[in-house]
Amino acid sequence: SVATGGGVAYWAHVGGFIAGVAFALPFWLNEGGKGFWVRTDYHPPHEETFETEPTRVPTVRRSKR
Repeated sequence: SVATGGGVAYWAHVGGFIAGVAFALPFWLNEGGKGFWVRTDYHPPHEETFETEPTRVPTVRRSKR
């Protein structure tokens, strides 16, 4: 096999990625998809584990699409 060719491994990974998206997409849509991120204000839900002190670093507001 020539070392410069993409070969079977390259296409196997591409096919695996496409198959993963194809299998995961119905589950994602069934569970609410984008609605989950809208409900959680585009942050994954988690409990606060520590208290933060005020900082002088300015915060950047995220745009909600």
